[in-house]
Amino acid sequence: MSALRARVGENKSAKTRPSDHTSRLVILADTLMKRFDESHNEEDLKRAISYYQKAVDFTPDHHSDKPSYLTLLGDAFMLCFEHFGDPDHLDQAISNQEKALTLTPNEHPSSFSPENILAEIKNGASLDDVISKLQKSSGFSDGSNVALLINCGMELQKRFERLGNPKDLESAISILQRANDLTAQDHKNKPLCLCSLGGALLARFGYLGNPEDLQNAITKLRESVKVVKDGDPSKPTFFNTLGRALLADFEHCNKHADINTAISNLETAVNITPKDDPKRLHYLHDYGNALRVRFERLGRPEDLEKSISVLLEASKLEPDDHPDIPSHLNSLGAALMARFDHFGDDASLQTAISALQHAETRMPDGHTIKPSVLHNVGKALWARCVRNSRLEDLNVAILSLRKAIELTPNDPSSSMEYLLDFVVKVQERFERFGSPADLNSLISTLQTIVILMQASNSVDPIYLNALGKALKTRYENLGNPEDLDRSILNLYDSVVLTGDDDPYKAHRLNNLGSAFSLPSSQRDRVEDMHNAIACQNKAVKLTPTSHPNKPNFLTSLGDTLSIGSIILNAPGLLKKAIEAFIEAARSSVGHPKKRFDAALKWAQCCQDASESPISAYTCAINLLPLVAPLGSKITDQHAVLAKVGGIARDAVAAAIVQNKHIMALEWAEQGRSIVWQNLLSLRAPLHDLRRNHPELAHRLQEISEKMEKPYGDAVIGSKEVAQPTEDVARMHSALALDWQNTLKEVRKQLHFESFLMPKTFNTLHDAARDGPVVILNVQDSRCDALVLIKRESGLTVNNIPLEGFSYQTAQELLETMKSVLSSAGVGARGTRGHDEDDYDADGRDGLERVLSTLWLDVVKPVIKGLRYPVGLADPPHIWWCPTGPLAFLPIHAAGLYNTDTPGEKVSDYAISSYTPTLTSILSQDRDLGEDFRLLTVALPSIS
Repeated sequence: MSALRARVGENKSAKTRPSDHTSRLVILADTLMKRFDESHNEEDLKRAISYYQKAVDFTPDHHSDKPSYLTLLGDAFMLCFEHFGDPDHLDQAISNQEKALTLTPNEHPSSFSPENILAEIKNGASLDDVISKLQKSSGFSDGSNVALLINCGMELQKRFERLGNPKDLESAISILQRANDLTAQDHKNKPLCLCSLGGALLARFGYLGNPEDLQNAITKLRESVKVVKDGDPSKPTFFNTLGRALLADFEHCNKHADINTAISNLETAVNITPKDDPKRLHYLHDYGNALRVRFERLGRPEDLEKSISVLLEASKLEPDDHPDIPSHLNSLGAALMARFDHFGDDASLQTAISALQHAETRMPDGHTIKPSVLHNVGKALWARCVRNSRLEDLNVAILSLRKAIELTPNDPSSSMEYLLDFVVKVQERFERFGSPADLNSLISTLQTIVILMQASNSVDPIYLNALGKALKTRYENLGNPEDLDRSILNLYDSVVLTGDDDPYKAHRLNNLGSAFSLPSSQRDRVEDMHNAIACQNKAVKLTPTSHPNKPNFLTSLGDTLSIGSIILNAPGLLKKAIEAFIEAARSSVGHPKKRFDAALKWAQCCQDASESPISAYTCAINLLPLVAPLGSKITDQHAVLAKVGGIARDAVAAAIVQNKHIMALEWAEQGRSIVWQNLLSLRAPLHDLRRNHPELAHRLQEISEKMEKPYGDAVIGSKEVAQPTEDVARMHSALALDWQNTLKEVRKQLHFESFLMPKTFNTLHDAARDGPVVILNVQDSRCDALVLIKRESGLTVNNIPLEGFSYQTAQELLETMKSVLSSAGVGARGTRGHDEDDYDADGRDGLERVLSTLWLDVVKPVIKGLRYPVGLADPPHIWWCPTGPLAFLPIHAAGLYNTDTPGEKVSDYAISSYTPTLTSILSQDRDLGEDFRLLTVALPSIS
C-alpha cells in the first residue's frame, strides 16, 4: 500500500502536463484503480475516472490509443456502478464502450471485450451476429472467446439485478446457453459455463416463477459442482449457487432434503473461501439466510441464532459503501423478525425495522430485491402496530406493501405473497376507520388475487368469501346493484368450493344468505328471500347444538325470517323467527352478547306479533350480568353498558303494561345495578369473589374466557388451523357444564348465594324503610313512576303513569338545562361559581321552564299518588331514582317559582334525595370504616 501511495505521489504532476503526456494520466489512473481494489476508497475511484476522462479528452479520435482509453474509462464507470449502484454510472460505462467500439477496427482484439459485446447487443446486434464475429477472430477455437461470452452473460445478469430490465436477463441466458453449447465437456471453462447458466436460470425463476427454470438450474449447477477441479478459484461460487437453487426448491416445494443439502453447500462455500476474499461476504449472507428459512419451516431455535450470528458477522465485515449492503440488511432484518415472531423479543423487532428501513433507502426502485425489502418493511411495521396500535405504522406498512406490488407486475409468485399481506393490512384499517378508499382498495386487491388464483386453477374459497363480504359492505354503503350481484356470485362460488365437513361451510352459507336477504331494485326479491332462508337454514343444520356459533346462525336466520314474513306475506315465518330467537337466547353456549341480542329480537318480534314479550325480557335481564364480559377490557364493557340502560327501561315498561309491578322493580334494579357497579367499581361481579375465594374466581374467569373465544369466519392471513366443528361443539358442551357446576359451587359460599343473579323483591323491599323510593322510568312508548312504599299493610309497589310526560320531552328539558348551565358558566374550566347577575333572561326563563315541567308532569303526579299534605313540620323523605335523561335533571328542585302559593314545589311536601339503585340505600348500614371520607358541595339557593 505504501508503494502505491508513493507511486501516486510521483505522478501527481501529470495533472498539469500537456496532452502529449496522456499516457502519464492513464498510468496515474491505473495506479488509483489498483489502490481502490485494496482500499475500496470511493475517492480513489472518482479520481481515476477523472484522469481517464482527461486522457480521453486530450486524445483525438484518429489516435490508435483512443479506443483503449475509452474502454478503460468505461470499465471504471462500470466498477463504480457495481460498487455504488448509481444507474448514471452504468449509462456512462455503456456510452464510453459504444464510442470505443465505433473507433475500433472490426478485427481489432479489443472489439471482443465483454463491454463492447454488451454495447453491440444494446445497439441492436443479434446474438448470432456477435457469435459470427467471434468465430472469425483468432483464438475462438481455444475457447478464449467462449470466456468472453460467459463474461458478457454474467454482466448482463448483473445489469438485470441492478436495474430490473427482463431483456437483459433473457439476453444473458441466451448468451450463456450458446457458450455452454459451444464448450466441450472436458474443457476447462465447462464448470464456469454450467454455473453461470444455472445462476441465470435461477434468476429468471426468481423473477417469473417458472418451476422448469428452477429444475434446469439445479441440474446445471449440480453438474458444475461435479466437474469442477479442486483449486479452481471459482469453486466456492459453484457451491454457493447450487445451495441457493436448492433453497429456492425447498421454499417452493417444501423438500426437506433440499434444505439440508442447500445449507451444506452454502456452508462449504463459506469454509473454502479465504477470509480476505470479498465474495465471502455474499456467501455468509446466503448461508445465514438459509438457516433462517430452515428455522421458519422446521422450528429449530439453534438455526435462528446461528443465522443471526452469521448475518451480523457479514454486516461487520462489509464496508459502508458496499453495493450489496441493502440486500444483506434485508436478510438480517428478516432473521430478527423471525426471532420477534417466535419469541416476542421487542428489541429484535426494533432492530429489524431499523435495518429494513435502512435497506429500503439505500436501494433503487429498479433493484430486483427491492419489492422483497418493501414487503419485509411492511410486515415489520405491521408487527409493531399490532404491538402498540400506532396508526402511523399501519399506514406506512400499507404504503410499503403497495409499492412492493407495484414493483412486481410480472412476478405472479412474489406478487401473490405481497397481495395477500397487503389485503390483510387494508382490511384491518378499513375495519378500524371505515374509509371508502380502503374498502375500494380491499375489493380491487381481492379481485386481483382471485384472478391470479383462477389462472393457476387453485382458487381458495376464503378469498371468494372475503371478496363477497367486501362487495356486500360496499353495496350496503353506496347501493350500487352491481356490487350486490357480484357479492352473491362470489359468495355462492365460495360455498360451492367448500365441503360440508369444512368448519367454515356454515359461515359461508350464512354470509350468502345475508347477501340474498338485502333488497335490490334489480333483483327478484321473492326468489332472493327464499334463497336466503334456505342458505341460513342449512347453516343452522350444519352446526351442532353445543357449538358456540349456533346462536349466531340462529339469530341471522331469525332476522331473515322476520323480514321474509313481510316480503313473502307469510305471518307463519314470524313465528319461526321467534322460535329461532328463543333457541339462540336460551342456548348454554355462545357469547352472552349474541344471546342477549337474540333475546331482544325475540322481544321485538313478540310485540310485532301482539304477544307478551315478558319471557323474552326475562331471558335478557338474566343475561345482563354476563353481557359485560367477566374478563374483557374496560373499554369493551363500557361500550356494551352504554346500551344496557335503555334496554332495561324497555323491559320495565313491558312489565308495567302487564301489571307486573314487582317484576318491573326487580328489572329496573338489575339494569341500574349492572350499569353503576361496572362504571364505578369496574368488573364488580368478580370483585368480592376474588377477595374472598380467589381460586373460584380464577376458575370462573378462565371458563368464561374460553367460552367467549370467537370461532368466526376464516380470517385472511391467519395461520390458525380451524378445529373440526364437532370437536368445538364437544369442548363447549363440557365448558357449559363446567360453568354451571362452578356457579353452583360459588353460590354455596356465604354471601354469594345470588352471585350473578338478579336481586329479588324480598332482598330489595327494605330500601323503603325510611321513605318511599320512586323509580322514574322514561321510555319511548310510555313514562312511569314505580313507587316502593311501606304502608301499614306492608311493603307494596305501585305504578303512577306519567301520562303528560314523554321521552322526547325529557330530552328537550335536558338540552334546555345544558344551555342554562352554559349561560351561567357552570361547568367551564376554571370556573368556581357565578353571580346571580350572570343569568340572562333566556337562562332564567329556560330554568323556570325546566323546573315547572318537571313539577307538573313528573313530580306532582307522584306527590298526589303518595297523598302527602303540604307544609308538614316533619316532612317525609323521598328517594328519587331517575333514569335516562331524567338522571341529569334537578328533580329535587321541581316546582313553580313564579308564584308564592304553597304546595307548588316539591320542597313543600318532602325532603328529596337521589339514589342510583335500591341496593345503594341498603348498603348504608354497612360499617364505613376508619378510612371514610365525605365531600360536601355547597350550592347557592335557587329563587
